[in-house]
Amino acid sequence: MDVRWLEDFLLLAASRSFARAAAARHVSQAAFGRRIKAIEAWVGVPLIDRSEFPVALTAQGVLFRDAAEAALRTLTDVRELLRGQAAASLGVTLVTGRSLALNFLPPWFERLKSRVPDLRARVLTTAMPDGTLMLVEGGVDFLLSYWNEGIPLLLDGGEFEYLSVGRECLLPVSVPLAGGAPRHALPGLASAPVHWLRVAENTRQGRVVGQLIDAQGLHLQPVFEADFSEALAELTLRGLGVAWLPRRLCEPPLAEGRLVLAAPPALAARCEAHFEIRLYRRRSNANPQVEAVWRALRAASV
Repeated sequence: MDVRWLEDFLLLAASRSFARAAAARHVSQAAFGRRIKAIEAWVGVPLIDRSEFPVALTAQGVLFRDAAEAALRTLTDVRELLRGQAAASLGVTLVTGRSLALNFLPPWFERLKSRVPDLRARVLTTAMPDGTLMLVEGGVDFLLSYWNEGIPLLLDGGEFEYLSVGRECLLPVSVPLAGGAPRHALPGLASAPVHWLRVAENTRQGRVVGQLIDAQGLHLQPVFEADFSEALAELTLRGLGVAWLPRRLCEPPLAEGRLVLAAPPALAARCEAHFEIRLYRRRSNANPQVEAVWRALRAASV
């Protein structure tokens, strides 16, 4: 028995419509119907009277509904208890992307730790869709994410809240030629597109950069793709193309002259991709260290 089956059954019992219940669970009606049949096969008796419209519960279905509601309440209560105990022993758990973990998190956490000396933290890195799901399902206390108004992060404002903890700017950079001009210079030509080391399109950075490229009419030819900036930085320094890199990552090689801005002054500002860095949490999170972190961030604007 899958716990999600119980949730499916209770949703059907409340809505009395396979179509509405399937839509609410974001699955096809056929797939939803197979789940309900799987429950009935597990129980061994019909739970849904399909001869009526809207559908109704059989007498056995009513008994099973009451049992399913009680079972889910018990499992949810125990889960929250266990997660609370784990949080008390482990401190806080934060999920973020690899680039933020490497380039933003260390100095930011150092400042935060100075304001919350007893803070204990565990950091997980993953793709942002997976990280968002982990926050929604209660598997982590915090989500640290890039945010851009062109591609918002969809979290229920009544259930979740955020603090702005920083900003980042992706700059288009290239190795220089002997005279200092970029080897891979923007905007490129349709007949001679610039070699492009692309941030993966399924990332927030990749989608924002893609929108920027379209808006500015740049001519680029993807030759490499990665979902984290450090891989792109290494290949950029090897001269293989232009890449949009976080300012924190490319500032040292820019200062040393190993990289230069790939866009001319008249185009440079329009080729920057700007992000806010946000920390999200569930409002109802009862972990005392979560609350201590939130108070510190609000008070000090870390």
